[in-house]
Amino acid sequence: MAFRAALDSLLAELAPDPALRAAFAPWCDLLATVGPTPRRGPLTHDLVGFAGSGDVGINVFDHGTPVLPTARAWAHDHFGDRAAQELAELEASLPAGTAVHAGASHDRRGHRLKLWLAGPSVAQVLSLTGGPYTHLGIDLRPEGLERARGYRPTPSSETSWDRFEAWRLAPPAPSPISHQLLAELGVWSEDPDAKRSYDTIFSPEASLEALFAEEDRCVSLGVPAVAPRDRLLALDRRLQTLGLSLRPAAHEVDLHPGQPPRVEILLTIGVV
Repeated sequence: MAFRAALDSLLAELAPDPALRAAFAPWCDLLATVGPTPRRGPLTHDLVGFAGSGDVGINVFDHGTPVLPTARAWAHDHFGDRAAQELAELEASLPAGTAVHAGASHDRRGHRLKLWLAGPSVAQVLSLTGGPYTHLGIDLRPEGLERARGYRPTPSSETSWDRFEAWRLAPPAPSPISHQLLAELGVWSEDPDAKRSYDTIFSPEASLEALFAEEDRCVSLGVPAVAPRDRLLALDRRLQTLGLSLRPAAHEVDLHPGQPPRVEILLTIGVV
């Protein structure tokens, strides 16, 4: 009960529109059966919000809790038969043992279903070259599947952003940062809709101060700050009255050719 109350409270901050929150209700119902993120992991969920783009979303990680039944029903309800059939065909094509987590988001184009996949030969199913990738992502909208992308670790020897030469792998443990990922969508030099995302993934026990420190570091590289720090700290205090806490899951910087960087903050509700 406390976790669901905390989830509803956080979602109300991220999505003030009641209709939008209602669209996310099936995912909240699923997440309520999974529970908060343990202090030492694994991550059970994250919520996207406080982004400069205005995007908001909720993602549920599959650690023994099937997410695809909720994904199927949600896709059918919001996108119709054609999109649901395309999702079914993707499911049928996945190799046995493919790990999946899924969620829903809302952006300027409307709703989208988000899938992340990990397993042998998944890249071939999504027709992705390059890599090797640790996992892959793809979205579903009413028009069908789109935005297939791959994620790989950022090697410690690699200087990551052409514009941000100082950005490198975070310090090793006991840093509150777990690891960093580079997500690639399209061919940077050829596709005007290409995208690179640089994700700093926090350890499950990391506090909001770790998020603020990472944001300060990125601001020094020309990345905008988007975290409403007072609101986040107030939310954390509110959740702590329920025996829970607000923690950062990731800080994501998206780059598109010829455009300024965009930032998303991913949050998780954890046990104190």
